[in-house]
Amino acid sequence: MAMMALWLRWAWLRCRLGLGLGPAGVAGVLLLGVGLALLLQAAEARRQARSVTAALKTAAPAARMPLTAPATPVDDLPAFYAALPQQRALPLLLDQVFKAAGRQRLQLAAGQYQLLRDERAGVLRYRLQLPVAGRYEQIAGFVGDVLQRMPTLAVESIDLKRERIETEALTAELQLSLLLRPDPVQEPAP
Repeated sequence: MAMMALWLRWAWLRCRLGLGLGPAGVAGVLLLGVGLALLLQAAEARRQARSVTAALKTAAPAARMPLTAPATPVDDLPAFYAALPQQRALPLLLDQVFKAAGRQRLQLAAGQYQLLRDERAGVLRYRLQLPVAGRYEQIAGFVGDVLQRMPTLAVESIDLKRERIETEALTAELQLSLLLRPDPVQEPAP
């Protein structure tokens, strides 16, 4: 757009002054204009590079702080298992899920619940499949709230559907998994 305005100005000036540059002269003037524009862009890029370099120099001392060696995943396993709630806490945890839905004014329809045992990992996975209806803000608020309050809960999938584009109401199918520690086995008394 700017090049077109420049071309029109040049054509007007040429007609006004009676200059006859010819095609080669016009091409030369255009190349001169393009070169000037590139020169200005290069100067701006140099200025931005200097400001970034200055910012990096001020951040460099913080980057030189000594780092501690990260713990290996095997080192973190006992803490991970200790953080999991026990299976007997499941009713209280489900109550938290329903209260989180209530805070967002959502009604959880009858869902599907399944307790799966992962023998290899030594944990239980309680899978919840919940149909929900509401506005996007409500559903997103519910998911955010329940994840913040229950760190051992994972979102497996969210399927959102809207009947018509002009409506705010959505239907969602939420698949959540709650990781639990199995309750300790009680030995029968002799």
